[in-house]
Amino acid sequence: MGGGEVCVMAAKSACSPAVPRHVLQGGGSERAAAADPGPSPPAKSARRPAAPRRKAPLAPLAIALATAALVLASAAAPLASWDAGSAPPPLAAPLNAPPTLDAASLAPPPWWQMHPSLPAAHAHTWSPGSCARTTNPTYNISSIEFTSPDGTYKLGDTIDIRVTTSHSIDNTLVPYYTHQLTHTSIELDIGPPAAPRHAVFLAASGAETQSITVMDYRYTVQEGDTSDDLDYTSTRSLNWGNTVTESVTDTYDFYNCALPAPRGADSLSDGRTIKVDGVVPRVANVISPTTDGTYTTGNTITVTVNFTEPVVVGTGREPSLVLALDSGPTRTRTATYVPGGSTDRSLLNFTYTVQPSDGTSDLDYSSPASLTGNITDAAGNTANLALPPRGQPGSLAHSSDIVVLDTSGPRVVNVTAVTPDGVYRQNNPITITVNFDEPVVYSDAESIALALNVSGERRLADRYLPNNGSATLVFTYSVRAGDRAADLDYYDAMSLAVGANNIRDTARNPGSSALPAPGAEGSLAHTSNILLDYAAPPLVAKESAMDAGPSIAEDGFNLGSASSVATFELGGAAYALTASNDDHGVQLIRIHGNGTLSPAGFAQNGTKGFDRIWSGFDIAAFKMNGGEQYAIVASASDNGVQLIRIHENGTLQANGSATDGAAGF
Repeated sequence: MGGGEVCVMAAKSACSPAVPRHVLQGGGSERAAAADPGPSPPAKSARRPAAPRRKAPLAPLAIALATAALVLASAAAPLASWDAGSAPPPLAAPLNAPPTLDAASLAPPPWWQMHPSLPAAHAHTWSPGSCARTTNPTYNISSIEFTSPDGTYKLGDTIDIRVTTSHSIDNTLVPYYTHQLTHTSIELDIGPPAAPRHAVFLAASGAETQSITVMDYRYTVQEGDTSDDLDYTSTRSLNWGNTVTESVTDTYDFYNCALPAPRGADSLSDGRTIKVDGVVPRVANVISPTTDGTYTTGNTITVTVNFTEPVVVGTGREPSLVLALDSGPTRTRTATYVPGGSTDRSLLNFTYTVQPSDGTSDLDYSSPASLTGNITDAAGNTANLALPPRGQPGSLAHSSDIVVLDTSGPRVVNVTAVTPDGVYRQNNPITITVNFDEPVVYSDAESIALALNVSGERRLADRYLPNNGSATLVFTYSVRAGDRAADLDYYDAMSLAVGANNIRDTARNPGSSALPAPGAEGSLAHTSNILLDYAAPPLVAKESAMDAGPSIAEDGFNLGSASSVATFELGGAAYALTASNDDHGVQLIRIHGNGTLSPAGFAQNGTKGFDRIWSGFDIAAFKMNGGEQYAIVASASDNGVQLIRIHENGTLQANGSATDGAAGF
C-alpha cells in the first residue's frame, strides 16, 4: 500500500484507493463523524458512482452480513489521525480476522426492503405517547372506541372496535399499508389469563379516496370469555408490531402507538358498558330433596337439577327428565317440570308420581342425555344439558337413596293377532299375542295356555312360544277342517291359563290372567278381524238381506230372484258376489266380522260394458295376475259368460265377454 492509501480487508474485498477516515461506504458517514470530531465534507462528495446493476443482485441477507462485517471491523480497529509520511498506528486486531456476528446481525431485513416498489426506510425515534414519525413526532392515535352498542354479548357474538389516527396515509401506499394491517390486533382484557384474546383487523377507510385514517377491528366471543366492563389490557395493547413507510421521509412504527390507560379517560370502556358472557351453563349435579326412603304407588318424588349458574327456561320446548326403572311397562318414566319451583334460578325442579308396577332399587335418570329442553343463561348461551354418568358422583343415584317399591302385579292390557286380518282356511297358521302392562317371568311354560272360540267350541291354541322376561305371551293356532269363526276371539275372560302364581313381574308380584270380555275393547275380536273358513258364511244366523223390487232397494241391495253366490276374501275382508235375475245384474256384498252385511257394488247388464249378465246365472270367484280378484258369470239367457274384475273399493269392472257361436265359442 502507498503512503496515501488505506486498505481495509473485510469479507475478502480488494484494497481500494484511500478515502478520508470520516467517510464509510454503505451509509456509515454518521458513525465516522462520531469517531473524528473534525470537519467532514458533504456526504454527496464521499459517495462513489453507482456500480452497474448485476443481473442477479445479492440477497438481502448477504447485504446485511457484509454491512455488519464492515461495522464490526471499524469498531474493532478505529482509525487514528496520521500523516502520509508517518507509520500507521497499530491495529487492535488483524485486518483479515473474521468478524463476530450476533443474532441481530443475522435477522432478515424489514418487509419494506423485500418489496421492490417501496422506498427504503429511514431511521426514526419513538416519542412517548405517540406513534414515531420522522418528520412529525406528534402522529398518534386520535381515538379508540366501540362501534357495537352497549349490552351483553354471548358466545359467538361479535364486538366491533374502531381506531382513528391523527394523520392519513398517502394514497400511493394504501395497498401496502392495508396489507400490513391485516396482521395487526388489539389485545383485550377478557378470557382466561393463559389465553389472551385479540380483536383482529377487519377493514380500513378514510375521508379521501384511498387515504386511511380509520381502522376497524372485530372480536368474536369465545367459550370461557367473561367481562363486566370490556377494555384492552394495557397502553401497548394496540399490537401493530411492524413499521410502515409512507414516503422516503415518513416512517411509522405502529408498535409504539400508545393508548390511553385502560378504564381511564378516552379508553374503550370510558362512557361505555360492554359486558361479555361466553361461559356456557352446565349441570353441576342432580339430587332429590325428597327424604331418602321407600316409595310406592301414588307417592310423589321431587328431583332437582343444579346448574353452574342461573338459567332461563325458554318457550317452545319445556324441560323434561327421563327416569329409569327396574320394572314397569316401559322401564322409564318422564318427570314433570315445575315452573317457578324455586327462587334459586340456578336449579330446575321436576316431580315424579309413582305409577302401578313402577319399581327400582335406586332411582336414577335413564342416561346422561335424559335432560332436554330450551334452557339458556341470561346472556342467551345455550346450556350444556349433559348429566353426570349414571351412578357416578353428581348423579341422582349417587346423591340420593330413593327406592321405588313395585307392589302391583302385571295385568293383561289386550289380546291381538300378529297375523293380518283376513279369511283363513285349513292348515293356515294364526299367531296371537297376550300383552301385559309390564314384563313378566314364569317358571313353568307348560302350564300356560289360551282357549279360543272356534265353531262355538272351546279350542286350545296349539302351542305357546316361550318368551320369558317379555311383556308378551305368544300363541299359535293352525286352522283345522270344519273350523268356523266369523270373528275369531278367545272363549271367555278366563281363557288364559297360567298356573298358580306362575306369572309374576320382576319384583315378584303375582300377575293376573284375567282377559277383557270377548268382543269388548282390548279383546281379540276387537283388535283384529280373523275369519276362519268362510267359504259358506251363515248369513241367516247373523243378518239377512232382502231386495225391495226390481229397482235399487232402499237399503242398497239388488237381490231380486238371487240365483247363485260366490264368496272370497279381498283386502283382508270377506265378500260375496250374487246374481239377480230380476235386476239383471250382480251384487257385491261386504261381510263384516260382527255378522252384518252391507252392499259394496252393483253392475247391471247393458251398462259400462256389461252384456252377458241378464239372467240365469252361475258364478265362480278366483284370483290371478298376482292376487287380483276376478269372477266369471254364466248367463243362460245371454248364452254366454262375463269376466268381471273386482276392486277393493267395491268397483265392478267388465273385463270381456264371450257368446256361444262367436269367436270359436
